[in-house]
Amino acid sequence: ELLRLLREYGADLRCFDITVNEVRGILDACAARLRTGQLRDAYGPSIEWFIESGRSASDVELMVARLPEKLRSLGITVDGRPPRITEFQVDEPGFEAAIEAGIGYRNPKARVHDVDCVAAIAQIRRGRHSFEVESCGALFVTTNYELARITREFFQAEAPEGAVALCITDYSLGNLLWLKSPTRAPDLPQKLLLADAYAAMQPPDTLWKAYLAEIARLQERGAVTPDEYFTLRHSLTAKRTLMDLTAGDAAGFTEGTVAEVLRVAKESLRADLYQELEQERLKRQAAEAAAHTLEQHDVERRDRIIARARHLAKVASRVMCALLLALLTAGALLTFPWSLPQLKQAWYWYLTTAVLVAFFLYTVANIAWGSSVRSIGTWLEERLARQVERWLMRISE
Repeated sequence: ELLRLLREYGADLRCFDITVNEVRGILDACAARLRTGQLRDAYGPSIEWFIESGRSASDVELMVARLPEKLRSLGITVDGRPPRITEFQVDEPGFEAAIEAGIGYRNPKARVHDVDCVAAIAQIRRGRHSFEVESCGALFVTTNYELARITREFFQAEAPEGAVALCITDYSLGNLLWLKSPTRAPDLPQKLLLADAYAAMQPPDTLWKAYLAEIARLQERGAVTPDEYFTLRHSLTAKRTLMDLTAGDAAGFTEGTVAEVLRVAKESLRADLYQELEQERLKRQAAEAAAHTLEQHDVERRDRIIARARHLAKVASRVMCALLLALLTAGALLTFPWSLPQLKQAWYWYLTTAVLVAFFLYTVANIAWGSSVRSIGTWLEERLARQVERWLMRISE
């Protein structure tokens, strides 16, 4: 949001080459720690973010390689420091001593970098003072509140009242630009509030350092297992529980705090695991139900196909039988001797014709109902048996 507002105001966004080198150094150090697993004494917002987001050393090295491209995509130009002009030289040794006393740098290179950046801004301004950020000529924007405060206090005696300082925080600059034109970033206050709320939930530096030292000591003593140390060090639940138990006060941190943090973190992990298992169970049930539904649909479709095939086959077979019967009938009619002689003169031919008609009827029955000589014999046997049975019963009476 700040970069977008600056671009809309026509600001020329630049980054000193020494700052780019500092960024590379920080990322390289984070990648080295992630690669070797030396995270016990790792501290700082960058390495913490990499740990919490699960980034690997390769991910960080890729960020280093793409750093120039990233800056270009943000509209930021990398530039070198301006040449030193004695007339606009500031008290660099005094300023370095002031920020060292007020901040206490762990890395001397970071202190030198901040001094060089503020001195370069003074060289660019060439001793001119402005009361508006739009016309100040150059401004060093930082996320380090203490650096901005000490810079303002150190150079305030040489600047008129209300003049724009050489260094300002991104938070202050964003608020200032938003107040000048709220409609350009209507969501900025909400995002700042969420960011402040999230920052307030993070353990202070002193508390987090004490916590890291304690869990490292417990691991060395064997009081916690490597898995438990991993949970205490990398779990977001552990960090949140630490803040709940101590309210962000390092004085309220004791050795027993770690045990309580570990207990809550394990319960949270078990709850998360149970929730994942429950979700997997529901997914499996849904998949089984879907598979059963598909199988049922497939069975129903197959039954419909079978029924339709049988119906078509039945119709076709009946048509074929009708055609065969028609052909047999036509053949019988064509071969029938229509000029019949008298019965007394040709009884033999009439007998032959009757036999042929009987054989024809038998053939038709066999085609239509599958009648055989044996089945006809069985049918006649049953009929005769019933008739003889009735006759015998009648005689016996």
